[in-house]
Amino acid sequence: MSTLKLKDGTEIFYKDQGKGQTLMFHHGWPLSS
Repeated sequence: MSTLKLKDGTEIFYKDQGKGQTLMFHHGWPLSS
């Protein structure tokens, strides 16, 4: 699994899989959405 670190220090973990268009699921809890 890879990570992306945002300017505010938040780390987003992601898995790169397949060859299709990018699809991202984001769950707002417990973060502010």
